[in-house]
Amino acid sequence: MKEQLVYIDKWKSNIHLIYNFLDKIDLEKAIEYLDQIQITNPKKTNTLGKANNRHLLNESQRKFFNDIEMKYETFMKKALQKVAPNKVHIATKLNCALAVLPANCSYPAHCDGLIKVLSGVIYIGEVKNLGTFVLDSKNDPNPQEIEWENNKMFLFSRKHNISWHNYKSNNNIRYSMILNLVTEEKFKHLRSEIGFLRAAYFYFCEYTKNFFIRFRNRLFNINK
Repeated sequence: MKEQLVYIDKWKSNIHLIYNFLDKIDLEKAIEYLDQIQITNPKKTNTLGKANNRHLLNESQRKFFNDIEMKYETFMKKALQKVAPNKVHIATKLNCALAVLPANCSYPAHCDGLIKVLSGVIYIGEVKNLGTFVLDSKNDPNPQEIEWENNKMFLFSRKHNISWHNYKSNNNIRYSMILNLVTEEKFKHLRSEIGFLRAAYFYFCEYTKNFFIRFRNRLFNINK
């Protein structure tokens, strides 16, 4: 396993690249389960994981995810210290999923949600595909690619309205494993990024927006 910290100017922060991350047994088992994922949507990412209700896990799959989470949680928390030491006080747990993106598809530019304190993707497959594209804004015309390499992990911690990224596939199906340190302490997470006052203002605006969306939807349903 080879590790590398890389400074990304578009995000003004470091990312963590790890080569040959999974051992041989874990990698082979991941490929076996990736091959089993049903492509229910030919235009979007199709996932398999404990937090996903679209696919029911059998006992073998559930054990695999539990074993991966137990095996790599300590490593991920140590990686968080390197990438975002200001977030180590946030309570987290590791969540694992497998993802299949059909050929010639893309996932739009986005910033990860506050539930994700440390985001990790492991590219899986000997056939070369496209990696992850880092942007300095949602509509950045010149993204920087974190290039695909089999069993290579790309790790980063989100930054509020800064860590824009997307991903896409070439003519081949794109396999990956997702390892995220997730939290229920969303406000604490945002506060670590932008401070208490800005975080409180953001939460107030989001709560107000969501309130009016729910009110509008209820009103629409009443009038139907």
